[in-house]
Amino acid sequence: MESALDYLIVGHITQDMLSDGSFAPGGTVYYSSRTAQILGQKAGIVTSINGTVDLSEFKNIEIVSKKSTHNTVFENQYTPKGRIQFIHNRASDLNINDIPKNWQNAPVIHLGPIAAEVDGKMVTMLQNSFVGLTPQGWLRKWDAKGLVSFSDWENAANVIPHVDAVVLSIEDVIGDWSFIEKWKKLAKVLVVTLGAQGAVIYCDSQEIRLPAPKVNEVDPTGAGDVFAAAFFIRLYKTKDPVAAGKFAISIASSSVEDHGLNGVKYKNPDSEQVEE
Repeated sequence: MESALDYLIVGHITQDMLSDGSFAPGGTVYYSSRTAQILGQKAGIVTSINGTVDLSEFKNIEIVSKKSTHNTVFENQYTPKGRIQFIHNRASDLNINDIPKNWQNAPVIHLGPIAAEVDGKMVTMLQNSFVGLTPQGWLRKWDAKGLVSFSDWENAANVIPHVDAVVLSIEDVIGDWSFIEKWKKLAKVLVVTLGAQGAVIYCDSQEIRLPAPKVNEVDPTGAGDVFAAAFFIRLYKTKDPVAAGKFAISIASSSVEDHGLNGVKYKNPDSEQVEE
């Protein structure tokens, strides 16, 4: 805890159940923290796990973990009609007291709930930082069997105005643009990612559409989280949502060209290569 962070993300490191019954780390925290690290940022994580999670892929990322009986476990089943998702267990909730005091002023703080585990009230207590939000985990509910479905984010009006930028996928709201119409009026910067179609940025009553380059898609898993981390880091540095959007699309597009995070090429977000 002695060294300062450039980028802090708060949320659950998930255990994603694979087809053979084994588990792999996942969730927004996994992809975003690793992306920040690849982009040259000193990254830290506040999460909740029970100690059985393999953290070998988080080398040189500082992790503060709240004790939990369970890990958050997701299972994805792919059918001809689309993905069916289950949540089998859920780790403990996270609040402002779980963040070390000397991390609460990190330059960039990313709130990345995956299963409604982050206390939304903390946004009012982090006003000395750039706060980015990916609300995916507040847009989910699940039944007694763990079947995940869409849920309206009832607390949106109490959270969105207090953060610097919000990034979400149109898939997070099951393609319903009426939610976007409401939230863009509350947000300083709202970004809706559209996969291969790029992204839409809402800022200062403007709507800016940014295309994505055509790439050879190998593995799109985590691309939205890669985009979010890159966008928040770049927006903090440049204060320019369009420049940040172009940068994030470049990073996210490169990420889908290989498995995992092997496609993220850039090591320095201020390099001449990125500018070109």
